[in-house]
Amino acid sequence: MANALGILRELHRLRRHIAALQEEINRVPVKIRAQQTRIARLEEELKAAHDALMHVKTTIRQNEGTLKQTHQQIAKFEGQIDLIQSKKENDALQHEIMHCRKQAGELEDAILEEMGKAEEMTTHIPELEKALKAAKDELARFETTSKERVATLSEELRKTQEQLKEVEATLPPELRPTYERLVGSMGEDALSLARNNTCTACHTALTEQQRNDLLSGRLVLCKACGRIVYLADEAL
Repeated sequence: MANALGILRELHRLRRHIAALQEEINRVPVKIRAQQTRIARLEEELKAAHDALMHVKTTIRQNEGTLKQTHQQIAKFEGQIDLIQSKKENDALQHEIMHCRKQAGELEDAILEEMGKAEEMTTHIPELEKALKAAKDELARFETTSKERVATLSEELRKTQEQLKEVEATLPPELRPTYERLVGSMGEDALSLARNNTCTACHTALTEQQRNDLLSGRLVLCKACGRIVYLADEAL
């Protein structure tokens, strides 16, 4: 059974290594998608900033046009004052002039406020452009390095899978059905090291009978988690 225990230990090591390699390989496209999503968000933010700046500038131009027309209207009214003879008409004209001047003041305030917004937006846009460029550069670097890394990991995965097949071929026939059934449903978690008479996967203590069965060469499953348990070298 010592040989079988050694085979189980090696199978567990290889399967965990395969799982770790595959997990690292699978993380690469996930990271790339995350960075692509970040880039898309930054692009949307930059576009929104440009659109907002354009809207503010359009508002400024519109208000400046309206202000110009308002000043022209004030000048027109003021030119009519000397032509008016009745007090009623003069009062009405003065009222219109006051209204136009108030409107002009409001437009000037609005223009100043929008110009402040435009200045702030103009300052913020280069920051967004810089962040977007940095994100694209980071993605380009990661894609280059990850391509090489994935190639290395894939080759190591291939070799480890070949090793796994070779070791599985040495598994005693009486252990194979249970091993294949559990591996089919649990993958690398089908096996568990027993240390200090305890299943290290679920921390359930082995019975004395289970330990004796292990030492005598019989297959033992953890009563709690159902994994195939094996002893460490030092426990033999």
